[in-house]
Amino acid sequence: MKIGYHISISGGLVKTAHSIKQQKLSAVQIFPGSPRTYFPSKFSISDFEAFQNLNIPKFVHINYLVNPASDKPVLPKAIAENLQFCDQIGADGLIIHMGSNKDKEGGMELTRHNFLRAYEKTGAKTKILIETTAEGGERLKLDLILKFLEENKDLNVGMCLDTAHIYAAGYDVVETIEKYHDKIDVVHLNNPSPNVEFGKHKDQHDVSLFDSTAKLSEREIENIISLCKLYNIPMILETGTMFEDVNMINEKYNN
Repeated sequence: MKIGYHISISGGLVKTAHSIKQQKLSAVQIFPGSPRTYFPSKFSISDFEAFQNLNIPKFVHINYLVNPASDKPVLPKAIAENLQFCDQIGADGLIIHMGSNKDKEGGMELTRHNFLRAYEKTGAKTKILIETTAEGGERLKLDLILKFLEENKDLNVGMCLDTAHIYAAGYDVVETIEKYHDKIDVVHLNNPSPNVEFGKHKDQHDVSLFDSTAKLSEREIENIISLCKLYNIPMILETGTMFEDVNMINEKYNN
């Protein structure tokens, strides 16, 4: 079983890598810098080497400003520099939101364009993982993510499934993972907050995984963990008491 959480790199990559080893995480996710910028922070060779030496699945979540379904000229450069950062730390995937566009097909074409340009700029090896959304509004939906993956097999792309987003979008989480497990590279194991209604597109998951007031029951969480374990899908927690929850999962399910 591969499980970890989104950890801050505010103390630097070397210190963060040391913390990951100390905590015996079997997967990890980081931001490459401030989530409110387009580009990664600058790091030294020793920083990159510290992460390269972590023999676990490592995921980088791209900054929040990047909407790949947009025509902003900065996007190919931003995605390219994030891919370069991923290659330098030996990441298993660059997680990026599917994005939004009023013109769904146009948004998919722009996404392909931006991904293709980024790979052409860098020759990067890291896989781009499109994260599922809570849908609603102009956000591109699960069926379009699946269509994009099917139609762009020449690109190095896969999928990150967020359990809270999938619930808010109106899908049965366990059934969705079972159905599409062969297309899922990593699962964001988040529990929707108590005020989130099924299928109402509210993106909120600020509680701990096993919070009794959250929407996914302990049995549902257990089923999700069992499927990820069965299909060897890494799991990343993003909110709440993540360190404690990861330890609890390892003690209870890692046998």
